[in-house]
Amino acid sequence: MSNDQAGFVALPHFILQNPKLTPDSIILYAVLLHFDRAGGQGCFAKRETISKFSNLSLHKVRNAISILEAEGIISICRRRNSLTDV
Repeated sequence: MSNDQAGFVALPHFILQNPKLTPDSIILYAVLLHFDRAGGQGCFAKRETISKFSNLSLHKVRNAISILEAEGIISICRRRNSLTDV
C-alpha cells in the first residue's frame, strides 16, 4: 500500500444511522473528513477535486452537499474573489 492510500476516515454513528442521508451524502461526508484541515477547520477542496476523489459526478456532489447542509451536519461559508467555499 502506498503512502497516499494509508490511513482511514472514521464515520460517526449519527451519519450511518440517519435515514435521511443518501449513500452519496455519506460518501461525501467521508471525503470532506479526509480533506478537513486540522480537525474541524473546514475543507478547502474544490468541488471538482471532491468529485474526482469520491468518484461522484459534480451533480451528485452538489446534491449530497445540499442534503448534508439541510440536515445541519455541515455548514458552508461562501467566500469571495473566486476562492473556494469552506
